[in-house]
Amino acid sequence: RTFSSPAVERHMLRLMNRSWRDPNLATLLWNCLPNTLDTTVHKAPLAGEVPDAFIITGDNKQMWLRDSACQVSPYIRFASEEPDGIGRLLRGLINRHVESVLLDPYANSFVLVAPACPPNHLVASSGLGLITSTRLDSNNAQVS
Repeated sequence: RTFSSPAVERHMLRLMNRSWRDPNLATLLWNCLPNTLDTTVHKAPLAGEVPDAFIITGDNKQMWLRDSACQVSPYIRFASEEPDGIGRLLRGLINRHVESVLLDPYANSFVLVAPACPPNHLVASSGLGLITSTRLDSNNAQVS
């Protein structure tokens, strides 16, 4: 896992210990609830640092603001139980969203900076490090 949460694990164990009419549904929940933590947390906040998180959305390493917010919404309920774990991850994502919007309020997605960025990417150094944005027109073609 790229990020683990004891609060989520405890909640899953409580759910798995109850009886289920459909055991396949229990298996689905067991596989799906930690999925974002397993597969899409690209940059997790470290203790002592300003909270920062980068949640990959989709099949490439981009972060779309709406999608990343939706991906972490099932974990909001665990933030008060685990303020230095899930809570810090959520604060980090909010910080990253703010930095991203300040970089380019009209961008569709954001990526952590690669060594050589195409000319249609804006690059900025923020308090959270280098990020770049990509804009798409209505036909999903990249624009400058």
